[in-house]
Amino acid sequence: IMALFLFIIPAFSDQNNEFSTIASSLGNWVMVLLLGGVIALFSAMNMGATTVVSREGKAFWLVKSLPVSYRQQTLAKLLFGISIPLIWGLPIAVAFMVVFDVSVLVATLGFVLGMAISAAITAAGMIFDFIRPKLVWTNEAEAIKQNMNGFFAMVLDAVIVGVLGVLVYLLIAYTALEIWAVCALTSAVTVAFTIISIAALLRIGEKSLDKLDA
Repeated sequence: IMALFLFIIPAFSDQNNEFSTIASSLGNWVMVLLLGGVIALFSAMNMGATTVVSREGKAFWLVKSLPVSYRQQTLAKLLFGISIPLIWGLPIAVAFMVVFDVSVLVATLGFVLGMAISAAITAAGMIFDFIRPKLVWTNEAEAIKQNMNGFFAMVLDAVIVGVLGVLVYLLIAYTALEIWAVCALTSAVTVAFTIISIAALLRIGEKSLDKLDA
């Protein structure tokens, strides 16, 4: 909600035209990268996903007794985690169209890129909680806010987003690539990392759930 207000408030101020001018000077492809980066940055704080196993708590025995494979349960938790960034991803994309006066196509491409990065870092960040979940707690807030797994995941995800941002900057500043080519290369790197992260999570999650005691 706070992230959304950061973009909505300028739309109702005298600075709205200035933002539109800035967006026009940067170009559509830069706005795609910028929107994708903003969505991904907030996804690095996706504590709802990175503590998904810990929140089972005393009910973890249900995980062990369900007639569903551990791989399918891991995949279900991943899908839940990936769905959370939609809560801020869609509104921010709409806000970009309003504040920066970008087209629906630009907002859509930025949204897709942001969600792709979010999927990659969410899967990577969830690994900590699958390996060593915090199953002993008195309330669910403790399982989220006092859980080092969420902190480690947040740091890792922020580093990944930062590295990706530096890579984009270097490609733009020190190569002769067109901006659209930088977007394409960034998307390719993101897709590859997403596949690796999801594959690692499914493999580690399946083994971890099998070894953990209820």
